[in-house]
Amino acid sequence: MNYDGNQLFGVDDRIKTDYGYNFFDNGHTCNSITREYDYDANGNITCDRNKEIIGISYNHLNLPKVVEFRNNNKLDYLYDANGTK
Repeated sequence: MNYDGNQLFGVDDRIKTDYGYNFFDNGHTCNSITREYDYDANGNITCDRNKEIIGISYNHLNLPKVVEFRNNNKLDYLYDANGTK
């Protein structure tokens, strides 16, 4: 695991599968073809190449709001005032 201060910066799971996706039409980018995961400034995962997730956006409570997949499917999450799905 790689850390920047006390925040997780990256995880190396020792499986070196390179992906060559070109799917930047939605404005999301997965920064590197060798890293499996990307994170935002709050430490939330924003890209998971293992699951073909190309973008995850979060609400003000750092709960997932929209999850976008490589095949153009997406999941939208709704929460009540307590943060319950």
